[in-house]
Amino acid sequence: MQLVTTKLDEKTRLVQHYEDSFINNVLNIGKELKSVKDEKIYKDKFKTWESYIQENFRFSTDYADKAIQSYEKYGQNPERFGNLFSLSSMKLI
Repeated sequence: MQLVTTKLDEKTRLVQHYEDSFINNVLNIGKELKSVKDEKIYKDKFKTWESYIQENFRFSTDYADKAIQSYEKYGQNPERFGNLFSLSSMKLI
Protein backbone atom coordinates (compact mmCIF):
# COMPACT_ATOMS: atom_id res chain seq x y z
CA MET A 1 0.00 0.00 0.00
CA GLN A 2 2.88 2.38 0.76
CA LEU A 3 4.23 1.99 -2.81
CA VAL A 4 0.83 2.95 -4.27
CA THR A 5 0.61 6.01 -2.02
CA THR A 6 4.14 7.05 -2.96
CA LYS A 7 3.39 6.68 -6.67
CA LEU A 8 0.10 8.55 -6.22
CA ASP A 9 1.87 11.34 -4.34
CA GLU A 10 4.48 11.59 -7.08
CA LYS A 11 1.84 11.75 -9.83
CA THR A 12 -0.19 14.29 -7.85
CA ARG A 13 2.85 16.55 -7.43
CA LEU A 14 3.58 16.32 -11.17
CA VAL A 15 0.01 17.25 -12.10
CA GLN A 16 0.09 20.16 -9.63
CA HIS A 17 3.34 21.36 -11.23
CA TYR A 18 1.84 21.10 -14.73
CA GLU A 19 -1.29 22.86 -13.53
CA ASP A 20 0.79 25.78 -12.20
CA SER A 21 2.74 25.88 -15.47
CA PHE A 22 -0.49 25.80 -17.47
CA ILE A 23 -1.95 28.73 -15.54
CA ASN A 24 1.22 30.76 -15.94
CA ASN A 25 1.39 29.94 -19.64
CA VAL A 26 -2.21 31.03 -20.21
CA LEU A 27 -1.51 34.32 -18.43
CA ASN A 28 1.71 34.87 -20.38
CA ILE A 29 -0.04 34.11 -23.68
CA GLY A 30 -2.78 36.53 -22.71
CA LYS A 31 -0.27 39.23 -21.80
CA GLU A 32 1.59 39.03 -25.12
CA LEU A 33 -1.54 38.73 -27.24
CA LYS A 34 -3.12 41.68 -25.44
CA SER A 35 -0.16 43.80 -26.48
CA VAL A 36 -0.38 42.60 -30.08
CA LYS A 37 -4.14 43.20 -30.20
CA ASP A 38 -4.23 46.52 -28.32
CA GLU A 39 -1.39 48.02 -30.34
CA LYS A 40 -2.77 46.46 -33.55
CA ILE A 41 0.73 45.42 -34.55
CA TYR A 42 -0.69 42.34 -36.27
CA LYS A 43 -1.96 44.72 -38.98
CA ASP A 44 1.58 45.04 -40.34
CA LYS A 45 1.20 41.57 -41.87
CA PHE A 46 -2.45 40.55 -41.44
CA LYS A 47 -5.75 42.16 -42.32
CA THR A 48 -7.59 40.81 -39.28
CA TRP A 49 -6.96 39.63 -35.74
CA GLU A 50 -8.58 36.33 -36.68
CA SER A 51 -6.24 35.71 -39.61
CA TYR A 52 -3.23 36.54 -37.43
CA ILE A 53 -4.30 33.96 -34.85
CA GLN A 54 -5.26 31.29 -37.41
CA GLU A 55 -2.01 31.56 -39.34
CA ASN A 56 0.34 31.65 -36.36
CA PHE A 57 -1.06 29.45 -33.62
CA ARG A 58 -2.70 26.09 -32.99
CA PHE A 59 -5.49 27.64 -30.94
CA SER A 60 -8.65 29.48 -31.84
CA THR A 61 -9.41 33.18 -31.70
CA ASP A 62 -11.82 32.36 -28.87
CA TYR A 63 -8.95 30.84 -26.88
CA ALA A 64 -6.76 33.88 -27.61
CA ASP A 65 -9.45 36.28 -26.44
CA LYS A 66 -10.12 34.25 -23.28
CA ALA A 67 -6.40 34.15 -22.51
CA ILE A 68 -6.35 37.95 -22.81
CA GLN A 69 -9.39 38.19 -20.53
CA SER A 70 -7.69 35.90 -18.00
CA TYR A 71 -4.58 38.07 -18.05
CA GLU A 72 -6.64 41.23 -17.62
CA LYS A 73 -8.49 39.73 -14.67
CA TYR A 74 -5.65 37.90 -12.88
CA GLY A 75 -2.47 39.51 -14.22
CA GLN A 76 0.29 38.90 -11.74
CA ASN A 77 -1.95 36.95 -9.33
CA PRO A 78 -2.17 33.45 -10.81
CA GLU A 79 -3.14 32.02 -7.42
CA ARG A 80 -6.45 33.86 -7.87
CA PHE A 81 -7.01 32.22 -11.25
CA GLY A 82 -9.78 30.10 -9.83
CA ASN A 83 -11.43 27.06 -11.26
CA LEU A 84 -9.66 25.72 -14.32
CA PHE A 85 -12.83 24.05 -15.50
CA SER A 86 -13.94 27.41 -16.81
CA LEU A 87 -11.21 26.95 -19.41
CA SER A 88 -12.86 23.83 -20.78
CA SER A 89 -14.81 25.96 -23.26
CA MET A 90 -11.57 27.32 -24.70
CA LYS A 91 -11.05 25.70 -28.08
CA LEU A 92 -7.42 25.00 -28.86
CA ILE A 93 -8.13 24.31 -32.52
